[in-house]
Amino acid sequence: MKVAVLSSDRINVDGHFSQAERFLIYELEADGPRLVEERTCRPVYLDKRPPSLEFAGFEDLLNTLVDCKKIYISHIGRTPAARLRVSGIEPVIYAGPIARISPQ
Repeated sequence: MKVAVLSSDRINVDGHFSQAERFLIYELEADGPRLVEERTCRPVYLDKRPPSLEFAGFEDLLNTLVDCKKIYISHIGRTPAARLRVSGIEPVIYAGPIARISPQ
């Protein structure tokens, strides 16, 4: 199963979905996750106060992650999480080592 991971250090899941500029794409295998590629994107929230979701940017992000079944992030808002689910990508709130992500 292919998943997207948000990580600043390539070791731990530690990022907020709205601030993502790149995702690490892993194939989850029986012996652990295997990095297959890195995909760049632009943050989906406009820099306004209060922040607002940029829908065109969100669609671009969905196209970037279209083949991923799950996305591992440490934080995500309700609206983006719901939009991911509707698109068939399950957001997983997780803060910890990428090596411990399993194909459950």
